[in-house]
Amino acid sequence: MAFKDTEASLIGVARLAKLIYQGRDVSELSQQLINRGIQGNPAALLDLSVLLQLTGQPETGLDIQRQALSIQQHFTLEPTTDRHDIRLLTLVGPGTLMSNCPLEFVAEGAGFTLELLYVSPELPLPDRFPDHDIAIVALGELETNQASLIYVNSLLGCLPGPILNSPLKISQLSRDTISAQLQDIPGADVPLTAKVSREKLKALAENSLSLEALLGDGTFPIIIRPTDSHAGYGLEKLSHGAELTDYLARYDNPQFFISRYVEYAAPDNLYRKYRVVLIDGEPELAHMGISSHWINHYDNVGMGDSAEKREEEAREMAAFKDSFASRHKTALKNIHERVGLEYYAMDCSETQDGRLLIFEIDSSMIIHQLDSPDLYPYKQPQMQMIFDKIAAMLISKKRNSLSKPETQSERRA
Repeated sequence: MAFKDTEASLIGVARLAKLIYQGRDVSELSQQLINRGIQGNPAALLDLSVLLQLTGQPETGLDIQRQALSIQQHFTLEPTTDRHDIRLLTLVGPGTLMSNCPLEFVAEGAGFTLELLYVSPELPLPDRFPDHDIAIVALGELETNQASLIYVNSLLGCLPGPILNSPLKISQLSRDTISAQLQDIPGADVPLTAKVSREKLKALAENSLSLEALLGDGTFPIIIRPTDSHAGYGLEKLSHGAELTDYLARYDNPQFFISRYVEYAAPDNLYRKYRVVLIDGEPELAHMGISSHWINHYDNVGMGDSAEKREEEAREMAAFKDSFASRHKTALKNIHERVGLEYYAMDCSETQDGRLLIFEIDSSMIIHQLDSPDLYPYKQPQMQMIFDKIAAMLISKKRNSLSKPETQSERRA
């Protein structure tokens, strides 16, 4: 893959991730970025930060990112191929690749321009906001992002044009908060999640505190994970309190999420997890992982090794509107009304009695077009359709805003 070698060029997360995903040698590119970075080029430093994080050097990557942002906070990312005439201002924050919604994949796939503006209480704002057609808050819901989300909310009245994804609503997507908000939705099972300190878990392990005191619908088995963890890190199922002692010996985090375990194996003893993207409330299927284990992450359940699994995923994508989305139409509609964001995704499944089972709702889940078209020929058109629908939503929101400008109070809602 060739990149423009200019002072202002930003390669971006999507194209760099594609190189790594394809197993390409990035040593020459890394040296080019280092050379440009030494000369004080902030775009090269930001790309180098991403490349270091993608290759397993997160701390060094974050150090380089801080250097880049000390020079400049606004970066323009042009698509390889222009397909949609839209310029999206994306408000992002400093941090790891998990800190923000990776809209670079959407912009590259749909073919529109991103104006990336890094914002936080510690960073200076530019004298004027970058020219754009529409803006979106892309900071994810993490404890480390909460101060930045509040700060971004204070800036919204200064931004012209429509602004998608309210930062205050993003901040409500923590596992404990959103699970409480989604209780009592007909046709849905949303297990309550509680944020619990290490000390209270020790008390539970020692039988000096009951599970019911920590978790409203609590009953063993439970699932547990450290807060702000993703991709299955620290995720385990515990059958009784005594197992907590061993678990806490292996994870030294100060806080954890716990929730009741829901057995969701289908009659064939396989577990199916759906990543559903909500585009202005309309659900689309980004992928479906099929696993023999309840921990189901698409990249490690052997989809690439099983033609049978891929064939099922292809069938599900083709029939999604008339099958899964139709079965859970009412639940999805009610969930969307409570979440209140224009763009987000959910990981979900179906309970054994046919209800929509919600694992996680997040505005920063990754959707991408990295999978091999030879192995997954059905996924390229599916993802292109999703990217184009997102672009169409942006264009529609822009047009609608011209006839009905938002007030400052509406933007802060």
